Amino acid sequence: MGRGPEGDAIGHVGMTLYAGHGRVDLYYGLAPARWGMGYMTEAVRAAIDAAFTAHRGVNRVQADANPENPASLRVMQKAGMTAEGLLRQYVVMHGAATDQVMCSILRREWEAARER
Repeated sequence: MGRGPEGDAIGHVGMTLYAGHGRVDLYYGLAPARWGMGYMTEAVRAAIDAAFTAHRGVNRVQADANPENPASLRVMQKAGMTAEGLLRQYVVMHGAATDQVMCSILRREWEAARER
């Protein structure tokens, strides 16, 4: 991601490849001062493109978000991902187990979107 005017990072995007499973787990975060500017949607799209382009064996890119974070869910939707379901008490945040919504995009969906 880019840098702010003071030279500090404004966000991050990362991926973990599970080659034996044909899957990439995607994670990201953005400084609140940069929310709503489209940076994260652009970064997530680029990460999905990189995952499918660099690794022919990848069939699925997935990420999860707290259902109380609609902005993150919108980022995934704008990037072509589909919400699949609720993972109950999936992560611990601030000392409490919280639910997450799992979203993904399959290679065939990504390829079809690129053909348009």
